[in-house]
Amino acid sequence: MNKQPITSVEIGYHNMYGEHEINQDNITKKNQKTMDSKEQSNENLKENKDKTKLQNQKKQNSITVFFQNYYIQIICLVVIFTLSILLHLFFYIKNKYYASENYNKKNSIIYLPTK
Repeated sequence: MNKQPITSVEIGYHNMYGEHEINQDNITKKNQKTMDSKEQSNENLKENKDKTKLQNQKKQNSITVFFQNYYIQIICLVVIFTLSILLHLFFYIKNKYYASENYNKKNSIIYLPTK
């Protein structure tokens, strides 16, 4: 029985004697295709990186432009300062009240003397 040679389109083929012969043209074509696809993917990655950089710059620019106005900076500082003062006053008054005699009289426990 005569067997047909096994052929491989991409890399090479087997001849009648079972020896593997490599077809260089197909290998170079395959390598060229992979190189082209790698170059294409690299270009796509670069484009995506450029797009994300531009988007990040737009976001940063909008924030920095907002705070570049001196009036807004001053208003933000004043608001933060007044909130911190109000918070300190709240805790100061709260601690003063709890340390006062009125609070201690209200919540003190009276122990009756025992015999």
